Amino acid sequence: MVERTESVGDAVAYELKAGRDLSYDSLLARQTTLAAPSILPTNAPLYTIYTSGTTGDPKGILRDQSHAVMLAYSMESFYGVEPGEVFFAASDIGWVV
Repeated sequence: MVERTESVGDAVAYELKAGRDLSYDSLLARQTTLAAPSILPTNAPLYTIYTSGTTGDPKGILRDQSHAVMLAYSMESFYGVEPGEVFFAASDIGWVV
């Protein structure tokens, strides 16, 4: 679990359940070694989204690295959004933007 520190209006109260939940901050504090970064091709798999889409049949959609690279480039180059600034975007539920 990651306990976010920025203000998000009415926060949802929760407690970590022993034996089930882990605190990201406490795990990070115990970390003694870091893995070296790896250089990957832009078409390397990033994550898979499972959806039924409009067909009702479950299917997995594999996203690669390229959209993340283009997002990072376009936010500053096209939209003028600098690191640390906020950008609002809305789309249909289920679509990754």
